[in-house]
Amino acid sequence: MHKKLGDLYLNSKQWKIAIEAYSSAIGKSGENRNPAGVHSNLGFCYAKLADWKNALDQFSIAKEKCGDRATVGVLANLGFCYQKLEKWGEAIDQYDAAIVKYGDDAPAIVYGWYGHASMKLGDWETAHQSLHRAIKSHTKDNVPDELRSLLDQPFGSEQKKQLRELLDDETYLDFLKT
Repeated sequence: MHKKLGDLYLNSKQWKIAIEAYSSAIGKSGENRNPAGVHSNLGFCYAKLADWKNALDQFSIAKEKCGDRATVGVLANLGFCYQKLEKWGEAIDQYDAAIVKYGDDAPAIVYGWYGHASMKLGDWETAHQSLHRAIKSHTKDNVPDELRSLLDQPFGSEQKKQLRELLDDETYLDFLKT
C-alpha cells in the first residue's frame, strides 16, 4: 500500500509526500517486492528536491540491491548525484559502468554527462569524444548548432574555453534527454 501511494505521489510530482510513503514501505513484508525500485524512486524524489546527498544514498542502496543487474538509470543517476556534489571521479566511474554494461544502448545523456565530468577534471580528449558520441547517438535533430560545430573541429584552447562556457550552464545538455 505505501509503495503504491509513493508511486501515486511521485507521478503527481508531490516529492515530499512520495518520500514519506516510500520510506514507510521499506522493510514492510509483502509490501515491497522490489526494494531496489523503492530506493531508486526515493533517490529520484530527493533529486527533484535537489537533496543530492540523500538522493545519492538512495541510488547507492538501489545499486547494491540490484547487484549485477543495476539498470542504466540507477548508474546514470548515481553519476549525476556525484556530479552535483562535485565528485567528478566518482561520477565518471558510474557513467563508465553504464557505458561498459550497456554499450550502444546507453542513452546519449550518459555520454553527455560523462563528457561534462571529464571536462571538469581537465580531460579534454575524453570530454570531446564523449560529447561527440552523445551527439552522434542522439536520435533527435535538436542538437544546438554551436555545440555541433564546436565538436566538429580540432580541439584547441579556444574550443576548450567555448565548451567550458557552454557546459557551465548545467541545463545545456538537457536536449539529450528528449
